[in-house]
Amino acid sequence: MKLIKPNLFRIVYPNQIMNRSFEEYFYDTYLLALFREFHLSIPERKCYIHSIHASQPKCMKHAKLLYYQGCQESNLFTGTNQSLDFYNRCNDLSRESLTTYIQQSELKLSNYINPKECIILKCPKKCKYEVITKMGTKMHIHFRWKEANSLSYPIIQMQECLQFRYYRGI
Repeated sequence: MKLIKPNLFRIVYPNQIMNRSFEEYFYDTYLLALFREFHLSIPERKCYIHSIHASQPKCMKHAKLLYYQGCQESNLFTGTNQSLDFYNRCNDLSRESLTTYIQQSELKLSNYINPKECIILKCPKKCKYEVITKMGTKMHIHFRWKEANSLSYPIIQMQECLQFRYYRGI
């Protein structure tokens, strides 16, 4: 059984520990197509990249409203076909974008951990990395959207597992 400690820390800007910008990747690869598919006005790239880490980015206001209108748990739920389709599409793109980003990018942890002292395992289908140190510490590095899947606040959480089998291959 794994016991997870509370977050060691959160990284608001994923490119602090990755070799490329998630925000630019998502905008270029997913956001443009999503907004075209649902006939939404596309925010300027620079505005998006600079404001996406706010909880209420102005350039995403209409998209977030449509998202919450399709979310049954939201007090803004309307249940129109467009809002339901948009909500479901955002959820699909959230996992897909994080999975492909992890597959195509590399973790750079040298400011936090000596890379020669650990093994880094990619788990793209779970949207995370696992890091196992020589001392036997195991950490999960999760990628997720803090709010409105695919529409605001991408974040990375690092958590330490308390119990696991020691990896002897280091």
